[in-house]
Amino acid sequence: MASESFLQNHLLYLLCSLLGVVASRALAVVDAVSNWWHAVVCALLSLLPKARVRFPVTRPANHYHPAVLVTGTSSGIGHDTAVALACSGYTVFAGVRSWEDGARVESDFLAGARAETAHQNRHSRRSTRSPAEPNISVNGGAASDTDTDSTGHSSMETKQEIHNAVAGPRHLLQRRLRRMHRRHTAPDHTRPAAAPEHIRPATDHSSTSAGCIIPVILDVVCRDSVDRAFARVSEELEQRNIPLIAVVNNAGVTAFGPMDISAPSFIDHCMNVNFHGPVRVTQKFMPLLRASSGRIVNISSIMTWLIGPGFGVYCASKAALTAAS
Repeated sequence: MASESFLQNHLLYLLCSLLGVVASRALAVVDAVSNWWHAVVCALLSLLPKARVRFPVTRPANHYHPAVLVTGTSSGIGHDTAVALACSGYTVFAGVRSWEDGARVESDFLAGARAETAHQNRHSRRSTRSPAEPNISVNGGAASDTDTDSTGHSSMETKQEIHNAVAGPRHLLQRRLRRMHRRHTAPDHTRPAAAPEHIRPATDHSSTSAGCIIPVILDVVCRDSVDRAFARVSEELEQRNIPLIAVVNNAGVTAFGPMDISAPSFIDHCMNVNFHGPVRVTQKFMPLLRASSGRIVNISSIMTWLIGPGFGVYCASKAALTAAS
């Protein structure tokens, strides 16, 4: 009797074990089929035409300078982005952590605007002939003036340059003559020139042809700082009657350290600056962006997929920002 009971229990155990093995194998097959089916469906869906949302392209004009908020403009990509946008005609709210950084960004913008203006003026002088320019005959090959000009160059030198230039084609000769006249009649450039009118600080911003940079104290980690920056930007937008068309989340920090010895405060700071900060700024300025159908530009990193040793915390923060984008 005992032997029969033992045999039944043993057979029941073997049957349950067999059912468990068969069920696990079946579940593995189902899981593999499900994964492959999911991959096939995703691949087919990726081939379908996508409905792309077309954002309006807002470009600045002589009397229209839409606004862009750029965070982390003290140096690097943010600094260059703010200066380039301002030189292109946009009103840039440069997020900085100190007024010294804001003053440096403004000075760099003014220097870049002056260089751009000088370049444009140089090309405009080449393409436009002055009304007071004398009509020098090309066929004659000589000028009729024999006096000394205000720069100390005699007409004999001018005649010699004209004679040397006659050998070229006619259109090249005309261009050389105009260039020589501008060189002999040009004013003294040894004195420092005043700043161009369109980059001087003006009270009426709508009357200028270039953009400007408005420093804003903005610490993406501090919620109160983000709130104060939002109030400042909203006030400026209302005064200038311009929309906020974009937010560039550029503020970030580089973190290096093995994960096993990194302090919790170190990890929290990296995540706050690189991920929570951009999300906080985006949520705060979203009403202004919705009103203008604006854009959000998040500056991520190639290290979201090219992970290096010791950069696990930094890569994780940038990967989170990429996923949120």
